[in-house]
Amino acid sequence: MPKTLFAEPARSMQNSRTLRERIAALEADNIRLRAAVIERDSALAFARQDNEDLKNAAPGLPRRAELARKVETLAERVQSLMRERPPQARTAIRA
Repeated sequence: MPKTLFAEPARSMQNSRTLRERIAALEADNIRLRAAVIERDSALAFARQDNEDLKNAAPGLPRRAELARKVETLAERVQSLMRERPPQARTAIRA
């Protein structure tokens, strides 16, 4: 019998073993990736809940924060306008 007839089953068994190992490695990767997604989604859900709890703890906070930003913008604008005025006009205001 030619050697190729005996070599073919051995190669086929090796290929089959290699494929089984590859499948096992891919399944393990799949499980690790699923766990990572679950961990990420859980952390995101907790963060959203914490954010919602903070909003509910201070009901007017978003509006107050918006007003504070507006005040800051207006203060910067006043400072900018004050720098544009001539020096004698600035001293007249202080007096």
